[in-house]
Amino acid sequence: MTALLSNAEHPQDLLQSLALVFDTLLMIDLDARLCQPYKLAPLEAYLFDPNQPFDECIRRYCQQFVYPEDRESVWSKLKTDALRESLSSSDHIQGQYRPLDATKTQSFWFHALRLPPQNDHACALLALQSIESNPLSAQVTPISERNLRETQRLSNFIVWTPKFDAEGVATDTPVPPLLLQLLGFDPKEERPQTLDTLIACLHSEDQKQLQERIKAMIAEQKPGHLCMEVRLLARNGYYQWFELQGDLKPSKDGVYYPLNGAFIDINDRKQRAMLEEKSRKQAHEIRELAQQRAQWELMKTVDLLSGDYLAVYCVDLDEGSYRETSAQPAYHNIPRLLPSAPISSDFFVIVQAIIRQFVFEDDQVTVRAHFRRERIATQLQLTPSYNFDFRVVNAGKLHWYRCKFALLGAIDGHRHFLVGLSDIDREKRIELDRLASRHQLETALRWANLLLTITDEFEAIYDLEVDSGHYEMLLGHHGLTLNIRDALLAGDNFYDDMRSTMQQVAYEPDRQMAQDAFIFENFKSVLESKRHNHWDYRTLKDGQLVWMRTKFAEKRGEDGKQHATVGVFNIDRERKAQEELRQARMQAEEANNAKSRFLFNMSHDLRTPMNAIIGFTRKALNNLQDRELLEDCLNKVQVSNNYLLKLINDVLDMTRIESGKLLIDETACDLKVWSNDLLDMMKPQLEERSLTLKSEIQIEHQNAYLDALRMRQVMANILSNAIKFSKPEGTIEFSLKEIDPLFPERHGYLFTVKDDGIGMSADFKDHIFEQFTRERSSTESMQQGTGLGMAIVKSLVDLMNARIEVESEPGVGTKVTVRIDLRPATEEAIEAESVEEFHAQEQPLAGLKVLLVEDNFLNRDLAKSILEDFGANVDEAEDGSVAVEKIAYSKPGQYHAVLMDLQMPMMDGYEATYSIRSLPNKALAQIPIVAMTANAFEEDLRKVAEAGMNGHLVKPVDVQMLIKTLVPYLPKVE
Repeated sequence: MTALLSNAEHPQDLLQSLALVFDTLLMIDLDARLCQPYKLAPLEAYLFDPNQPFDECIRRYCQQFVYPEDRESVWSKLKTDALRESLSSSDHIQGQYRPLDATKTQSFWFHALRLPPQNDHACALLALQSIESNPLSAQVTPISERNLRETQRLSNFIVWTPKFDAEGVATDTPVPPLLLQLLGFDPKEERPQTLDTLIACLHSEDQKQLQERIKAMIAEQKPGHLCMEVRLLARNGYYQWFELQGDLKPSKDGVYYPLNGAFIDINDRKQRAMLEEKSRKQAHEIRELAQQRAQWELMKTVDLLSGDYLAVYCVDLDEGSYRETSAQPAYHNIPRLLPSAPISSDFFVIVQAIIRQFVFEDDQVTVRAHFRRERIATQLQLTPSYNFDFRVVNAGKLHWYRCKFALLGAIDGHRHFLVGLSDIDREKRIELDRLASRHQLETALRWANLLLTITDEFEAIYDLEVDSGHYEMLLGHHGLTLNIRDALLAGDNFYDDMRSTMQQVAYEPDRQMAQDAFIFENFKSVLESKRHNHWDYRTLKDGQLVWMRTKFAEKRGEDGKQHATVGVFNIDRERKAQEELRQARMQAEEANNAKSRFLFNMSHDLRTPMNAIIGFTRKALNNLQDRELLEDCLNKVQVSNNYLLKLINDVLDMTRIESGKLLIDETACDLKVWSNDLLDMMKPQLEERSLTLKSEIQIEHQNAYLDALRMRQVMANILSNAIKFSKPEGTIEFSLKEIDPLFPERHGYLFTVKDDGIGMSADFKDHIFEQFTRERSSTESMQQGTGLGMAIVKSLVDLMNARIEVESEPGVGTKVTVRIDLRPATEEAIEAESVEEFHAQEQPLAGLKVLLVEDNFLNRDLAKSILEDFGANVDEAEDGSVAVEKIAYSKPGQYHAVLMDLQMPMMDGYEATYSIRSLPNKALAQIPIVAMTANAFEEDLRKVAEAGMNGHLVKPVDVQMLIKTLVPYLPKVE
């Protein structure tokens, strides 16, 4: 480019051509250290003053326009000494940087070129160009792949001054080497080396057009600007697209006409444009084919249905018009579904009247629902066809019919579907008879299985003559677990035989009891007293204990003697069920006891801050004129509010952990900064109790991936306990040290909190991580808490694959250590995690129009106040039904977003969202809706997404999260 500038007959014209492409263009005198602007952006006009040193100008430019982390790099490359040194060994240098305000442009590109000496002074040309003008998010991001492509495009900007003669014929002007390289040629090859050979490489259409344009401009005999897209044949045999720009002016001698301009590589952009145009043409052809196919499918479907259906109707789903496409003669002998003649009346209105007249009363509700327009449209989107059965009253009898809906698609821009009516009375009655028979069979099988189940429970049943001991087996079950049946078939001494059998089969601990039960005196006494009629004992079968029961009942025999029916039963399943029930009862009682302990612990802790809130609120209301007292009351109310919120969050966290719905979210974090922020957060508590904090941080690798929120929750809980249970004027030590990791490719860290407080007993230390556990009540210890804090700490530590240990001695103090291995992180990753904080003075929501839907007046008033403080324009709706009405009758753009409460009396947020999403006006139906919910469980958030909402905010709403959520919905500035 330097050579071209030195050989150009009109350097000023060439610079003017360059000014058409670049945002900023400067000529720099490197010896005089001054600059001459050729083109400046409006905001840069006061920066580049020709009368001031260029170094001072570029320094101000870096301070006011360049992102802080890029300033040193830009300054070190563009100051005069650096330019002189760089351009002494190279024709040009280039680079890229980010602007100060990252929300306006993403990146700039600079190009500095060596110029021929002017008045014996070394000179350079500096060009600045924006390479992307799309707005960014508030977070500064690294240079994107799109930026790199844009930089490459600008790098392929080739400045050239080709010459044409008075007839418009190309001369032998040398072709720039970079242009040859872009075409795939080696610059040292013979062709195309000159302008005339290069034009020969143009596509025939572009060659003719270029020659005609040049001739016309020369014929006018006045300066003119040329801008056209041309195709050049590359070495690979394919044409490559370029944009040719330049100003054509006569030379001083009037013989040649130089074109002061440039070639710009636009091949990628052109290829994408042609591909998009091809896709549009294909989409248009597909739509035309679809309409043709819809007509063909209509005729095909009608032909298919006509043989099986009494009548077939084609219905316009959008307009409601219909026509009968076919009907069998038998159809005229029954109540007709619809009139056969094509009419313009609404299909859905007429069919409802037919239903009232002919359809069996019990089926009318279902049939009406099936014939609703919305129901049909929804069902046919899910499946191409579906049917339902119903009964019609015909001549005093019920007759079964089936109605089938089939989707046709769009015809003349309207959605169509087919309705077929068939007589299924015979098939339906056969099916109902078959179902009745099946039901009878299933009932019989259930009774048979019940009898088999009962039979499975007994071993044998005997008839016993009580006084003589004579017995016989009435019923025996084969294949059971024991040998009682085989040992006791019949005999003359039931008692001796039963004791002998018990000696063989009874489990040793139960053996004596089982034998004593069959001593004659014992048996007769129990039988006559009727206090007890069975004994349970255990037996061994294949090494497993099986529960058995001997049960008896007195009866009077036909011979007038005292008899007893004795049954031996297998009750193993019953006893196991009883044991499971007992275990479940114990667990329920334990859970109930835990709940009672929790409520007992919580009752005092909840009432204490509530008393403070009520008392200080009343005191503040009575002293509104005393600002100092009022501020003190509000601060104390805020402290109590924070404590109440912590109680609620502790319970919710424990619930999430136990349900397995709490996940660890690791982000890049500076551990030193994180530790200092943690200690700053604890300072008010330390100062309140006059405690001294000693901290020590000794780590080599301070950047790591960590769930900062959950780790802060762990360490804050440990520090809070140390503060609460330390004596006034005591000392708390906090340290963070790096240790050997347990896992490869990680760094090990040890967090330690040590206090000289009251300590804890050894018995309590073993239970410190259990829920609802405190060594003393809050009344005794004068400290509040739910007994969940350390249980949550242990659960979070386990989730992060960390370890926690507690050492404590009563009256000496407590030491808690947390060991964790973390993945290393880079500085760039930490920068990417930085979050912008919004302030009301900045008005980040200026121009945003929000519809706030909230039934609670206080909550609505508070949310409106916050939004208006940050610049939003807020409209209110006290119920979901009001919100739907306001959106339905609004104009597109009247609201940019909706903040939707979920629990409202008339219409809740879910139903309101469904109604808005169903509006016929798509621009209104697609308005962004953000839920405001007090429920933060996974199933609640899943319901929010299923309802079609764009996001959610958890109450109490965090102001910064509220603003961050709404910022993406700001109206775009044209």
